[in-house]
Amino acid sequence: MLAIPVLLGVSIITFATLHLIPGDPARTLLFGTEATPQQVAALRQQLGLNRPMPVQYWEYLDRLLHGDLGQSYVNQVSVASEIAQRLPSTIELAFAALVVALAIGVPAGLIAGTRPGTWLDRAATSGAVLGVAIPYFWLALLLVLIFSVELGLVPSLGVGGFTSMILPAIALGWGFAAMIARLLRAGLVDVYSQPYVAAARARGLSDRRILTTTVLRNACGPMVAVLGLQIGQLLAGAVAIEVIFGRAGIGSLLYNAISSKDIPTVQGGVLFLAVIYVALNLVVDVLKAIIDPRTRRTATS
Repeated sequence: MLAIPVLLGVSIITFATLHLIPGDPARTLLFGTEATPQQVAALRQQLGLNRPMPVQYWEYLDRLLHGDLGQSYVNQVSVASEIAQRLPSTIELAFAALVVALAIGVPAGLIAGTRPGTWLDRAATSGAVLGVAIPYFWLALLLVLIFSVELGLVPSLGVGGFTSMILPAIALGWGFAAMIARLLRAGLVDVYSQPYVAAARARGLSDRRILTTTVLRNACGPMVAVLGLQIGQLLAGAVAIEVIFGRAGIGSLLYNAISSKDIPTVQGGVLFLAVIYVALNLVVDVLKAIIDPRTRRTATS
């Protein structure tokens, strides 16, 4: 029920921000052509920028209700077609980053959560803190400097084959892996302290069976919740990563649109990411109810 107000709020904030920040899209589009004031005024009228802001927003909202994201000022093509063309590259990057995050974060969380207080726990926790503290764009530049420039092991541009995906995926997924490790460790430590785990041990169940049948399922609830939200963050974080590695995804599309003040493209791209974010929240709620039955009881009580 809250999805529509959230998306409406996103559209209002994006529209207002783009129209209130300094800069004239008409002048930006005519930059370098020695355009006269009359030409600028004519282009503003052609783009509808001379109308009052409430009128412009209503026209924008009316197009949205009819499934039209508008037309790019720069490329003169529909924003929806541009997003559709760039989306596979962004999904590919987000999926690769998610694989990296799970491959690193889940084992680290399991090791730390099943052996609390040991040196393995301290090492995993320190690595998680470091992963959260390092900005992904700084890590991306560092990876390019070390593995591309200095060692020449992988290409610096994230386009092409499998090797070109390694650095962008690590840069984007590393912080996510650290968050998964911390959440999984905290969940495991909490569940292991519950009386029903002690009762299971008293019945003679092995630690492995307790982990796989009871502990892990109950400990994964918070991790799954954050996992869904962070997938949306992966898509948002792809903006900087795609620019650094020269990938033609939605992130680079938004970056170029902001630079050229291509208002319809920015509005369409931001709204599209917001729709994905809201949809992921819904999927996460469903998965939490499936994984942890206590969530269903809480929601119905």
